[in-house]
Amino acid sequence: MNDSEAIRALAAEQSEKAFEVLFERYKGMVFSVCQRGLGCAADAKDAVQQVFLALHAKAGPVKPDVAVGGWLHKAALYELRMMHRARRNRIAREEEAGRMAS
Repeated sequence: MNDSEAIRALAAEQSEKAFEVLFERYKGMVFSVCQRGLGCAADAKDAVQQVFLALHAKAGPVKPDVAVGGWLHKAALYELRMMHRARRNRIAREEEAGRMAS
């Protein structure tokens, strides 16, 4: 099953087989991007899950002729930005709470 067929099947039928094909094909690349961007394997695994959840949820709007690898790479970069933003916000809140407690 090629990428176009898998995206069509995922979008039309929510096909588990199509999702598994795409996951097995691209999980290493997505993990690598996330690992480099986060520096932590546990956080990278969380990011990979989010990226593939996004693929599953948004398979319909993904055009069958789009490069799925490129779409997943962009989705991984987006997830990295979201995780970095969440980390910065958490640190800022913790620092503020520390100042308020002093």
